[in-house]
Amino acid sequence: MAFIYASCALGAICLISFLVNFNKKRTVIGVFNKMTVSIFFIMTAFFGILHSMDKIGDPSIIKYGLLVLIGLVFGMLGDIYLDQKWVYPNDEKKYLYAGFITFAIGHIFYITALAVKAQLKFVYVLLGACVGLLVVIVNIFIEKFTTQNFGEYRFIVMLYSLLVGTTPGVALVATIMTHGEPAFIVFLIGAVFFLLSDIVLSPMYFSKGKNTPVNFVINHVTYYIGQYMFALSIIFLK
Repeated sequence: MAFIYASCALGAICLISFLVNFNKKRTVIGVFNKMTVSIFFIMTAFFGILHSMDKIGDPSIIKYGLLVLIGLVFGMLGDIYLDQKWVYPNDEKKYLYAGFITFAIGHIFYITALAVKAQLKFVYVLLGACVGLLVVIVNIFIEKFTTQNFGEYRFIVMLYSLLVGTTPGVALVATIMTHGEPAFIVFLIGAVFFLLSDIVLSPMYFSKGKNTPVNFVINHVTYYIGQYMFALSIIFLK
């Protein structure tokens, strides 16, 4: 457990350093600084898997841990791609698409991890996807009645919204179906924070004047709370 605590603490320190420096000047060095924060949530998941090795009698625990770990790796890749769009604005389109796609793949692994560990039937996964559908509908109304304009990214935004909304939906279903397994409660909290980070991020990307320092900090703090909660959920498996 000491390694888990240490990786979380070091990740928090690196996050503070990133927020202070990258918000002042968006450089490649800042991207690597942020990548370090992501490495620590991956390490948290890795140490969580090692911590759960004594429960090897249940192979679904290891499967869950590995699937979450892979999802976190895709999250780190998504971070790298999205931040490159600030460093190389001329290539914004390809980096934005790459970021959306890699994060979407990560959520597929998260959803799979929940379904495997909770032994959810496909119909229950579809029930969780109703939350994702609700997020899509909200995004449609947001674009229609606010200053947000998804433009040519509309399809990928809606697809990503479906997945990022399905993750907490499936986590909620898994929590209910397992009568409140602690790991799924922790994961659900993380999924809500992750969704909140995207709610803040959306106007930063698709509205003018919303990419403020306050939104920048809120977006990253909620995002990293979400990712670290995903990683920490592994140690609560039973």
